[in-house]
Amino acid sequence: MASVVKISPAEYAQYHARLQKNFMPTMMAGILEGAQRCIPLLVDRVGQAPPASPQGRIGAMGQTGLYRSSWRAERITEGARVFNLRPYSGIIEHGRRAAYVNAAGRKNIAAWAMRRYGCTLEEAHNVAWGLSRAMSPPPWGHGRELQPRLVMTGAIPQMGNLIRGIIGKRLALALKGGK
Repeated sequence: MASVVKISPAEYAQYHARLQKNFMPTMMAGILEGAQRCIPLLVDRVGQAPPASPQGRIGAMGQTGLYRSSWRAERITEGARVFNLRPYSGIIEHGRRAAYVNAAGRKNIAAWAMRRYGCTLEEAHNVAWGLSRAMSPPPWGHGRELQPRLVMTGAIPQMGNLIRGIIGKRLALALKGGK
């Protein structure tokens, strides 16, 4: 999922003509700084996210601390990207439909149960089996789905405005002779 911050051709030409060699480095520095400043916004949005299940509460529940603290920003060729390091961040963002859980999935659930509840290995395998059955679609399980929480998707308009503002400040400062 990519969001693009746009600068009009007139603005681009004005800044480029006045800054010349310093335009692209200033622009890239502004983009990266803006992306880094989006991280606190995303951390706040984790706590405001709607529940993943119909019975859930609004906000961060359970062990979202790892997810919350794993937001990063990095420079790429086209600008910068903001992403989450956790492998399950896509499931939190986009949800999950009811599906059968394979052996690798049960192993991950067992590891979570041991970490979360301090279960023994045997107890964790029993928890994983029960949860995998609950996630399976009928007739074997209840078909438990996880609704999308849209942490990043909901923040994209705010992120775009924030990045545009930072780029504008950087370019204005560069026009005055600062860095």
